[in-house]
Amino acid sequence: TIYLPYKIRVWIVRSHPKIHEWTAERLLTPAPMDLSRYSDVLLNAMLAVLVFYFPPGWTHWIFMAMAGSHLVIYALDHYKVLRCIPSTYFSTADVDWWAQWM
Repeated sequence: TIYLPYKIRVWIVRSHPKIHEWTAERLLTPAPMDLSRYSDVLLNAMLAVLVFYFPPGWTHWIFMAMAGSHLVIYALDHYKVLRCIPSTYFSTADVDWWAQWM
């Protein structure tokens, strides 16, 4: 969600000489930060509860896969927030309130 779209936009800007400077800058600016990744974390938490309905021989593999996906989500978000996102703006604390409520 970061590297490939950026490279495609770089190729588009390079290959079209008629693109103006301000249009090229707008095309190469990364997408704003969103909180959609955290739905993946919530889904993994729900799967952790439901995993006990499966045979116990696969439980440790499922938990290792979920831990790996959490590490990937954390690494991507860490990189995205520190290196790619120009600014963040959260108008309300609704997401924080709902996260604490759950």
